[in-house]
Parts: sequence; C-alpha cells; structure tokens
Amino acid sequence: MKTAGLIKQFVLLLATCLVFSQVYAQDEEHFFQTKGGEIIVRLDFGDSAVQLKSNKLLLLLDYDNAVFKAALSPTTLKAVEAGSGSFTSQPAGEFSLSGRFEVDHIETGNHEPMEFQFTGVLTNGRQEIPVSGIAQLQHIGGGGEVACLLGFGFNLEHSQIPTGYSGVENLQQIKVQVMQTVLRREKQKN
Repeated sequence: MKTAGLIKQFVLLLATCLVFSQVYAQDEEHFFQTKGGEIIVRLDFGDSAVQLKSNKLLLLLDYDNAVFKAALSPTTLKAVEAGSGSFTSQPAGEFSLSGRFEVDHIETGNHEPMEFQFTGVLTNGRQEIPVSGIAQLQHIGGGGEVACLLGFGFNLEHSQIPTGYSGVENLQQIKVQVMQTVLRREKQKN
C-alpha cells in the first residue's frame, strides 16, 4: 500500500512540475515559492458546512510581474470540521489557480504589510472559473534570506461551483482561504 501512495505522490509532483515549468519557462528569473502552503476550503450546504484543510498547496509567486500559480490535489484535503453535508464522489485531477495581483510588481525589500485585489482563473481540467479576492503580503527576515507571508481568499457562489460531482447540487457556497503561507525566494536558472 505504501508503494501505491508513493507512486501517486510522484505522479502528482511530476504533473505539478510540468505545469509550473510551462508558466515560468519564459523570461522570468525570480520568484517566491512553497510546496507546503496551507489552504482551508469551507463547503457551505446552507444548513451545515464541511471544512477541509491541506498543507500541500504548491504556490509560486513571480514578483517581477505580480502573477502567481497554485496547484492542489483534492486528495490532500482532509476534513477538520464536518457537518451533515458532503460529496459522495471526490473530484479527480488537480485544481490549479493562476492569477494576477493588481499591482505593477511585488516589492522584494522590507516594507509595511500590503493588501491588494487579485483576479485569477480556477481550473479543474474541465472547467475554468474566474475568481477574485483580496490578498495580504508581508515580507519577513532580512539580508539575503528575505521571505514573504502571503494570504488570500475568494468565494465561489452556487452558480460558479464546478458541476459533475455527486452532492454538488446542494452546495450554496465554497469559501477558499490560503493562510499566511511562507514563500522563499528562489532563482530560476534558464
């Protein structure tokens, strides 16, 4: 059983690397990244809710162009608070979110915490859903080891919720929150 789990993780990592390499294979040289971002997804069924959490969010931030890319396998989400509502089938494949922060570039030196809007597209391989929300960014550390804390969130209303999953017809809203995730600076070698 452990071998099957390792193979599944390897395939997920390989697919994510391919997605990220396509995004950053152009002329961007610098970005912040994490492979262990925390995300909380709340499924609101009207009279009850289910809260799911993962610490396996892959997130890249191109600070020269203020764009980001995130990827998550739904199999990494675990229930932390369960109501009576639930899906009877789990989404297959990977969810990805690519977007742009509504600033010209991300300041990489120490600065006061920033809050700004973002827009993006959430996809599950079959559907593309436009999303928008508010992001918070704060740089921590100093010298050559500057990192940043990034958090952002958005809601999907009933009309935006991906279809094709058993139980989704009862969902009223999905709230997605990427917690204050530490991203470290990396230099991409072309």
